[in-house]
Amino acid sequence: MQIKDTLTYGKKILQNSSTPFLDSLILLETVTNLPKEKILISENFLRDDLFDKFCDMLHLRQKNMPIQYIINRAEFMGLNFFVDKNVLIPRRDTEILVETAINYIGHKKLNVIDLCTGSGCIAIALKKFCSQISISALDISLNAIDIAKKNSADNNVSVNFLCRDIFQSYNIFNEFDVIISNPPYISSNQIDNLDENVKCFEPKSALDGGIDGLTFYKFIAQKINHKCKIFFEIGYDQANAVSKILLQNKFINISLVKDFANLDRVIYADKE
Repeated sequence: MQIKDTLTYGKKILQNSSTPFLDSLILLETVTNLPKEKILISENFLRDDLFDKFCDMLHLRQKNMPIQYIINRAEFMGLNFFVDKNVLIPRRDTEILVETAINYIGHKKLNVIDLCTGSGCIAIALKKFCSQISISALDISLNAIDIAKKNSADNNVSVNFLCRDIFQSYNIFNEFDVIISNPPYISSNQIDNLDENVKCFEPKSALDGGIDGLTFYKFIAQKINHKCKIFFEIGYDQANAVSKILLQNKFINISLVKDFANLDRVIYADKE
């Protein structure tokens, strides 16, 4: 089968997907190692073994597996990251968190920590764009830390990764000028209401923020007892609740940043 016909075949198989043509194109790009523009005009035939691999990927996508997990790749802040079922897929909303922190850091030589790092995308992007900082990143999952280390090496940056339980390692918070986190913030009883591609494939431990979705915000805010800047990604409806938590723990200069849907997505504040 010619490559361009294979693309049409994939589109037909994924007809129930919201983006069948793009999904097929991305999968075929991965299988053939050809750029998208060449796939669209190629009259070459696809080898049988590569067609079989393409079909295997199509069937995974049919089952709603996120395409990033199928190809083990996600883009974030213009950088490429390896991802699999052990880490959340980096999202555009989290780029807003990183961009907000970059605007604050500028050229300052600060000591930064990323809590609940997952794939390492936040820490790695910060180091890539603010090379003068010293940055550490913490996660409870050893598998996530291994992936984050791979991503750090692939993007040629140095990050100090720590495999620790945040609820037992709060004593290290006071070493840092900037604390940044995209913690689990979905309330436990809402997990089952998430899209199937999220609840069935992404790690629950990276989603579940406790009964009210605020467990991590409360704990982190309570344990910070030194002068620093804190940046959180938040759920679209959590601005008031997280602001209250920060006020109760004597944070000042609380500010919000909206996402592309004009919803509150990032909150940052100072501890004096």
